[in-house]
Amino acid sequence: MALGHNDNARKLIPRWRSPASTVVLEMPTTPKGPLGPDAAASLAQKLEEWRAHPNPGTRGDLLSAAVVFGANDVVAEVRASDPPNSSTTEAIAQLLQIPDANDDAPIRRDERVLIRHARSHLALEPRDPLRWMELSRALTIVGSRHRASRAMRVALLQAPRCRIVLRSAARLAVHEGEPERARSILNNSGLLDRDPWLLATEISVTSLMEKTSTWMKRAQRLVESERFAPRDLSELAAALGTEERESGSTRNARKLFERALRDPTENVVAQAMWASRNGVNIAVPQETWAATRGRYEAESLSSYFGGDWRASLRATEQWFADEPFSRRPSIQASYVSAVALEEYAQSVEFARRGLIANPSDFTLRNNLAFALAHLGQLKEAEQHLLLASKVASSSLERVVVAATAGLLALRSGDIEGGSRAYEAAEAGAARDEFLTLSVRAFRALERLGVGQLVSTEELTGLLEALRKWRRPESRALYSRLARALRTWSLPFDDAM
Repeated sequence: MALGHNDNARKLIPRWRSPASTVVLEMPTTPKGPLGPDAAASLAQKLEEWRAHPNPGTRGDLLSAAVVFGANDVVAEVRASDPPNSSTTEAIAQLLQIPDANDDAPIRRDERVLIRHARSHLALEPRDPLRWMELSRALTIVGSRHRASRAMRVALLQAPRCRIVLRSAARLAVHEGEPERARSILNNSGLLDRDPWLLATEISVTSLMEKTSTWMKRAQRLVESERFAPRDLSELAAALGTEERESGSTRNARKLFERALRDPTENVVAQAMWASRNGVNIAVPQETWAATRGRYEAESLSSYFGGDWRASLRATEQWFADEPFSRRPSIQASYVSAVALEEYAQSVEFARRGLIANPSDFTLRNNLAFALAHLGQLKEAEQHLLLASKVASSSLERVVVAATAGLLALRSGDIEGGSRAYEAAEAGAARDEFLTLSVRAFRALERLGVGQLVSTEELTGLLEALRKWRRPESRALYSRLARALRTWSLPFDDAM
């Protein structure tokens, strides 16, 4: 039995991209009019330090601040003073290069090559915080957790008040299962009272810990102020809207999401779509959808909930390319490939790629075992199921382990063992009607897969039960069972 996307509790955790992609897809702006006094003073201080002591350290600090504050005149002055072949000049030039508006493809780079480039650059200019941040991301993608954390600590030491670095450091901490550390990084920045991007991250991370942020009132005041442009307030309004939805106030949530959608990031679009599926009467306007770049997750899940499996998988591949370290796109792709499309080799590939950065993830391990079993690679499938069983911590996960064990037993020729495992899964799922139905549907499909007879009455009964659930998982299982009946030329209603 495979598991797919969990749509119950999405949080607005920031994306973690390269600095260039962050500028392109988020386009962080500044308060309306001139820089605020604190930002202007900070930038002026860094500029004075660099002019007095023009070394790689002061240059890196200044450029980090200038990029975040949109001070292109400062960037131009630094670039003009650098030698023509300066690697810093090249890096910042790339950082400020905005691709053509029609180029909506994610940036694909070989992470190991990126690691080598970052290290060679840092050997020359060890105080470049953005390059340390990129090194940390590349190391995270290839599963080098401890070295990634060390690289991010260096970036934080060199640019402790840089928005891009702070949000990336928080995302890394969440990836490593340490939301408390993420919250501490943000609170120690001293910027939460004035930076809506950081404040949105703090509220979401705190909510991930099942707590309420102490900054909620300040966040409300920032959203209601006229000091910031709509894009700057987009994620903060959506984070507040998510909290209102969680507390049961869907009316307030709708108002906040409407505000967030005035000029949203793609992350906000995905969050608004989640809210619309979870009780908030909100819709993303078509013109907003069309204008939002990098909406890979939103595209993936829109097609998934609409039952367009191919379109969903294409978008999920782009989502994975955008966030190769994240478990969510690889889980989604492995599930759709295996369950909806029966393309098990592709499911194996996605699960393996996801496990590089998430080696202890239960769902990826289980989905890999599920797909390998269908390819006849039973010994390796057993190894991965054993690893999944060791990290299973919830009743759902224990049910899934039992059901996948039933699949392996049937594929190994142990019909009685398979029956016992599936019965154990059904018993564990007894309090969850849809989970019980899913176990029974998977069991019927696997029995058919090994040549066992399944009565027409049982199959049609499962189809009728699945039709009552308006969920993508039920639609995928319904399609599989319908194909089985169609193969036997038996009458049934093909409409889901």
